[in-house]
Amino acid sequence: MEWISSDDNNCDTTNLWVWRNADGFRWDTTGLGGEYNVSNMEPRNITITNVTKFSDWTISDISNPLPVEEPKPEEIIPKEYALREINPNPVVGTGIILYELPKPSNVVIEIYNITGQVVKTIKEGNKKAGFYSVKINTKEFANGVYFYIMKADEYRATKRMVILK
Repeated sequence: MEWISSDDNNCDTTNLWVWRNADGFRWDTTGLGGEYNVSNMEPRNITITNVTKFSDWTISDISNPLPVEEPKPEEIIPKEYALREINPNPVVGTGIILYELPKPSNVVIEIYNITGQVVKTIKEGNKKAGFYSVKINTKEFANGVYFYIMKADEYRATKRMVILK
């Protein structure tokens, strides 16, 4: 992420906050965000490297920060079921599967090898509506292509992953 400004929109912007919105619901200055002094830079700029996942970013004057509000519970309930791509893919060692539930559901994730055999079953159990993640350790798997299926009551979804050693 890179920000460059030559006139600061007619503001005396010498100290800035870098804000990150990683989950789509709340802005924060933790992690790679935070306070930056740009008073001795011309043009004023901030570059953040080693960003490993997609996020929304913005910048504000430190004396005029963004309003940060906790989301209301009804705002953080997914509108529909979703199974996300494992991260990273290909997986080397450990991967994270994200999924979303719009209502309470009994969740099971099954991992299949390329020949269609179930090689692992993860019983998440009864979960409330919300956003979830499952950590998968792939040390017990051979290199290759696998499929994971999430079953949540009547919902079914399949994604593909590649495992490398």
